[in-house]
Amino acid sequence: MRFALLVSQLPHVEEARTHYNGMLALDARSQASAGVLAAIWAALKQLAR
Repeated sequence: MRFALLVSQLPHVEEARTHYNGMLALDARSQASAGVLAAIWAALKQLAR
């Protein structure tokens, strides 16, 4: 990820790292939620048949 290259150049590296890790955690949660939603949608489609 290109943002990781910028983190080391910021004056407050530890603060930036905390923010970056938080952003990654949010992305992981949204991907997990998308997977759950896809599974629910597939199950509903099976029931509709």
